[in-house]
Amino acid sequence: MEQEACAPFDSLVLCAVADELNQILPGGQVQDIRQPDREQVCLSIRTREKTLYLLISTSVRFGRVHLVQQRTANAPLPFGFCMTLRKRLENRRVLRIWQKEADRVLALEVGGGEEPPYTLIAEIMGRHSNLVLIDEDGMVVDALKRITSKINRVRETLPGRRYVWPPVQEGRIGPLQFESLAVLFNNLKLSEVGSVEQLSAALLENCTGISPFLAREIALRAIETGDLPGAWQHYWGNALNRKFEPVLQLDAEGEAAGAYPCTLKQTSVERQRPVAGINEALQQAYHIRVNQLQTGEAFTRLRGRMQSELKRVQRHRNAALRSLEEAEIHEQWKQAGDLIMGSLWSIPAGAKQITLPNYFQEGAPECTLELNARLTPQENAAHYYARYQRGRAALEIETQRVERLQQEEDRLHAAMQQLETLQTEQEAAALERRLGVEGLLQQTALAEPASKEKEAEFGGHKIRRVRTHEGYEILYGETATANDWLTSRIAAPSDYWLHVRAAAGAHVVVRTHGKPESVPRTVLLEAARICALHSAQKHSALAVVDYTLKKYVRKPRGSAPGAADYTRETTLEIEPGK
Repeated sequence: MEQEACAPFDSLVLCAVADELNQILPGGQVQDIRQPDREQVCLSIRTREKTLYLLISTSVRFGRVHLVQQRTANAPLPFGFCMTLRKRLENRRVLRIWQKEADRVLALEVGGGEEPPYTLIAEIMGRHSNLVLIDEDGMVVDALKRITSKINRVRETLPGRRYVWPPVQEGRIGPLQFESLAVLFNNLKLSEVGSVEQLSAALLENCTGISPFLAREIALRAIETGDLPGAWQHYWGNALNRKFEPVLQLDAEGEAAGAYPCTLKQTSVERQRPVAGINEALQQAYHIRVNQLQTGEAFTRLRGRMQSELKRVQRHRNAALRSLEEAEIHEQWKQAGDLIMGSLWSIPAGAKQITLPNYFQEGAPECTLELNARLTPQENAAHYYARYQRGRAALEIETQRVERLQQEEDRLHAAMQQLETLQTEQEAAALERRLGVEGLLQQTALAEPASKEKEAEFGGHKIRRVRTHEGYEILYGETATANDWLTSRIAAPSDYWLHVRAAAGAHVVVRTHGKPESVPRTVLLEAARICALHSAQKHSALAVVDYTLKKYVRKPRGSAPGAADYTRETTLEIEPGK
């Protein structure tokens, strides 16, 4: 039985996409550019008939270029690369679209107006995928992934550097070099090829621009017909002549699993459905595949977070139970103090222990009490009384703590059971948000690692950046001078400014882009948590954090670095250790 593999987005698919796009997009106006995340860009292009949405993804697993039915959502705060594209490409017209030498590289040339044209180059190459904007002189304007010389000495992709096309594999034949291919096919005699696997391996070894999936397709057709050149022509000859017959590949349940510009040999006829265009097929296939992957990843990630939180709660509850057991014997310390106070006359100075009758038990059995030889008998009794007071106070606290942790554990178990009944990623996200609001899951955001490039962005000062799950940017200083620089040079008047009350700590800024009223409370709570964790109150059970608009913050004249006065503040209470 033939193996049914999922059709990839390879150079042959890109060839068909480029052909379709070149028929409908030239002359269209780029009206809107969105970047929902760090891997995707969506261009809204208005043609004479309608507005089309071109998605470009540099995802390692799902890198692709094709039209989609609706534009993607926008990030709350635009990425720098998106801002560059908007400045250079919006309100200009698509001139042409072309593929680079049957490789997985697509170029979109945009021009018109007074400025010279720009070319947006999509390199769909797995983990090396990138999206680069170059000017008419071939100089890099910006890149989705900036590649330094430390990463790639040959292809440094940075603004101001000359763009270098992806290298061609030396010693291999391109898919459209038919004369050289004829010599290769003459040497690869089908009568001497043992199997489809051997022929596809030979094609991959000697040819460039073909995927393992396409190599197997060609091998299957060649062995079936006994004509290797004809099999190659069926794919690349038709591609050269722009003769495509796109199909939608279906899985066992009849759902879209992949798309290809021609009928497939390694997929049964029942699992192939002809479609009008390759863009339509790709939109259907990847919409389902990406949603399934994202849903699975969302469920797995949330399940992992809940399990980690459950282990943490159980660990703390066990510790609280041990503390509770110790607190429950606090009456023994009071009795020990009373016994010592009733026998002061019989305790010699410097004694390390004393054996006394225990009048609190029936029959007054003897008991041995440990003493501190450096303390007087009265001081030893006071020490036992102090232990009694701490134990009595801890008993109430630890009892409440055990009850609270038990409730959290029960609620987490219930939430995990609820997760197993959910179906969509949106339902899982709603559950995750609810658990975060209820305090059962930490609402975390990851800080970007410090680097020379990041420090240079802030005048060389140690200022860290955090991007929340809602897309907002939080900045905080790591030194007093960095705090001054952040507050006086970086923060805008309408940004939120936070500081822990009456204690030393970092200045924290939430960038609002002129809309402070739109910032969710969860973002302010996250900023307050960061503020508390980078202050002298980081080990406190409760920290009070003030926040106000930056325009109400001033630095007193002649004050030390990091000092600031503020007014019109609002208070948040944060548990740094929670």
